[in-house]
Amino acid sequence: MRTVSELILRLERLQGKKQFCAREKRNCVRLLYPPQKRPILKVKNHDVEVVDISEVGLRIFNYLQHDLGQTIQGKVLFPSGVNYSLNGTVVWQFNNEIGVLSKRIPMLIIEEEAEHLLRYFQQQQNKQY
Repeated sequence: MRTVSELILRLERLQGKKQFCAREKRNCVRLLYPPQKRPILKVKNHDVEVVDISEVGLRIFNYLQHDLGQTIQGKVLFPSGVNYSLNGTVVWQFNNEIGVLSKRIPMLIIEEEAEHLLRYFQQQQNKQY
């Protein structure tokens, strides 16, 4: 059985990400999605893309600049087929990106998503050969 950290490390290698030179300051693993595989966050009548996700929050791409408010209540629709009801608070905004801090997202979802992304990148790599 693989740990989530091992899955993330394998995923980062497939994405072409180099290891950090400095010590990682985050306490939680973070999944970065390629544009074509991003989850959708449904808030009110709006759909926005999830750029990355961790156990304690996510970064969304609000390119149409919807007014989502300071408290985010919605549903994340993951590419793996998992849905998650999200309750969070906007903690930062920069251009079209918004950082949302939420109650803990279950590690089971993070692990399922890491495995889903790993399979996707392995398929993409196999298509190149």
